[in-house]
Amino acid sequence: MNQKKVFYVLLVILTILSLTGCNLIKKEEKIGKTIDGQEVVAVVNDEKILKSEYDKNLQDIEEMLKKHYGEDVLESEEGKTTMENIKKQLLEDMINNVIIEQEAKKRGIEITEDELEKRLDELKTQFGGEQNFEEFLKEQGLSLDDVKKNVTQEMLYSRLLDEVTRDVEVTEKEVKEYYDLHINEFKESPDEVRARHILVSSEEKAREILKQIKDGADFAELAKKNSEDPESAEKGGDLGYFRRGQMVAPFEKAAFELEPGQVSDIVKTDFGYHIIKVEDKKIYPVYEFQEVENEIRKMLLSDRKNEVFTERLNEWKDKSRIKKYL
Repeated sequence: MNQKKVFYVLLVILTILSLTGCNLIKKEEKIGKTIDGQEVVAVVNDEKILKSEYDKNLQDIEEMLKKHYGEDVLESEEGKTTMENIKKQLLEDMINNVIIEQEAKKRGIEITEDELEKRLDELKTQFGGEQNFEEFLKEQGLSLDDVKKNVTQEMLYSRLLDEVTRDVEVTEKEVKEYYDLHINEFKESPDEVRARHILVSSEEKAREILKQIKDGADFAELAKKNSEDPESAEKGGDLGYFRRGQMVAPFEKAAFELEPGQVSDIVKTDFGYHIIKVEDKKIYPVYEFQEVENEIRKMLLSDRKNEVFTERLNEWKDKSRIKKYL
């Protein structure tokens, strides 16, 4: 089965879980409020978010973290801080989800049983069949009812987003401007440079070494004797191949501007003073605008739709009566 598809579906389900209201909360913690005989963590426009739903989702998240990162992942200070942030974000996500459901209902948006079954069939196909799908649910501790609820909410969200953002557009000019500004993102493969460097802590010493290089001294030998970057020094300053974004900006700029065999002037970074020699350079062709135009348009349109939807969600939230008991 295609692992990327499995990961995508897992991500969708776990993301939706975070929206839908988990027993990580220790019994002695006093959270929630009893209303009409039910323990709740929030009320949104008179609709209750039950503590039991919140606890269940939180428990699911805790188990997922332990499964992927180890049983003691939440024992460290960093883990505890992460969990506190998750608790707060989970409640906000559950509140957002209720508001989205309420807004969808106002607009007459609903998911039919046939539509839900069709989506479930698609998920099963992506998992390579019903048996694999059921095994996944068992591994994740999910019931089919859990998945149906989650998928329904995801579909409601998608329909509401489409309705709210139906007039959102991206112009040809915006697409072309993005292409021109990010042209290096549209290469057949990222450009690479193989370079050596000599790193020293003083500009004066750097100038002395640069003079020796200009006078014909061997760059690799000078790197071994003088460079304060021990890892590369023992290899004659060789850094191997690297791509854009892997080095600090001044270093990257200088390296990519040089041709093979050329040596830079002194380049200052936060690490000190560098002298760079490019050994090899691989520059790959850029896809023509027409080849990536639709891809860029879809990406920009998706980003803009999400921005607009978030703005609308915040507006609905501001108009809602929300009480939190967490």
